[in-house]
Amino acid sequence: MKQRILTGILLVAAVLGALALPSRFFAPLAAGLTLLLVYEWVRLCRTSRRAKLIFALMLPLAMSLCLVWPQLGEALYRPVVIGNILMWSVIVILLITSPMVLGHSLWGKYGPELGALLLFGFWLTLTQLHSQHIWLLMTTLAGVTLFDTFALVWGIQFGKRKLSPKLSPGKTWEGVAGGTLAALTPIAILALADSKNWINSHAWYIPAVALSIAIAPFGDLFESLLKRLQGVKDSGVLLPGHGGLLDRVDSHLAVVPFCAFFALVFA
Repeated sequence: MKQRILTGILLVAAVLGALALPSRFFAPLAAGLTLLLVYEWVRLCRTSRRAKLIFALMLPLAMSLCLVWPQLGEALYRPVVIGNILMWSVIVILLITSPMVLGHSLWGKYGPELGALLLFGFWLTLTQLHSQHIWLLMTTLAGVTLFDTFALVWGIQFGKRKLSPKLSPGKTWEGVAGGTLAALTPIAILALADSKNWINSHAWYIPAVALSIAIAPFGDLFESLLKRLQGVKDSGVLLPGHGGLLDRVDSHLAVVPFCAFFALVFA
């Protein structure tokens, strides 16, 4: 437990330090993070070695092109956000209705292709939000972290009704409720700090963050499904006490594109 807490503190410090960087430094750093996610994603895929190799080469190439020509990333931003929203919407619907169909049909056949869309979308929306809506990004990331933490705590203390017994027996509806309440804390802090000016200029953060956080449990459930299909407990061993990097950002993979979408709508 001490190792888990220490790793968690170091992770938070690393994320805050990265967010404080100028965009020209943050984007390649986020690309490095995404490459680590690619490695763990490939580990969970069941498709051919050739498909995995194409995916592992295609994504770094796409990110490199956007880093060299920032105008390309800006041009791709809106269609990539919409594509990710549609894909996550399909994933959410299938997680609710037919999770095994999602696992064996969509993921089983097109795991690398799905990873290319979702991970590239995650990186691009992360970098664009950092340069355009840094406070929204920070508020959302803080909200997701609080959601994950308090969903676990509340689930242990008060959890009775299982969220998805087949995919993740430890998650409960009580945990989701507690995590959701905690996730709204960053918005309350910002509002209290400078209520009048903040509400006038950032009121749209409330629906944007709240609606984005609502997707967080499904990112977690989706990764739980992938690990169950592969028969592993963690996506990797990169983070002592936490498992893999994908285990820590699974909720963020779903939330960040929705955050970008609501920024496009409300801003």
